Amino acid sequence: MSPQIIRRRAGSHDIRRAGEQTVHLLESGFTFRTMSDRLQAGAKAMRQGIETGKPLIPTVGIENREDQNAIIAKLLVYIEEAAAASRNALQPTTRARLVAAARTGKTIVMIRAVSLLGLRTVILAPSTTIVEKTVAEFRAKLPGVPVTL
Repeated sequence: MSPQIIRRRAGSHDIRRAGEQTVHLLESGFTFRTMSDRLQAGAKAMRQGIETGKPLIPTVGIENREDQNAIIAKLLVYIEEAAAASRNALQPTTRARLVAAARTGKTIVMIRAVSLLGLRTVILAPSTTIVEKTVAEFRAKLPGVPVTL
């Protein structure tokens, strides 16, 4: 089964400034900006990183396979659409979920997307073991970027 991005339209969310007092490494300059502004800037950085081969955040030891490059390209289109929808409809952003068989490179795709986007990202996993493995992989591949549980 090849990886695919499933689009989800979220219900209404209250986007407030609470909890956004600290400027994080991945969002320097984005504190108190709207989600559509953040997504638009992230999509721009992602597109530039894809075109130049230089992500916003350098990664260590990652070489994407062709199928992973295709997923990252689809993810970019999705993020650009989410930014436009959020901006045009004044609605909160949508979510994406990456679904693929075991050992097909989902973590690498996520790391690459985060390195290209340059935005704070929340990743959910179904078990503590997978969370710990994912955190370890992110820390190894994105040195200097704060990764927390």
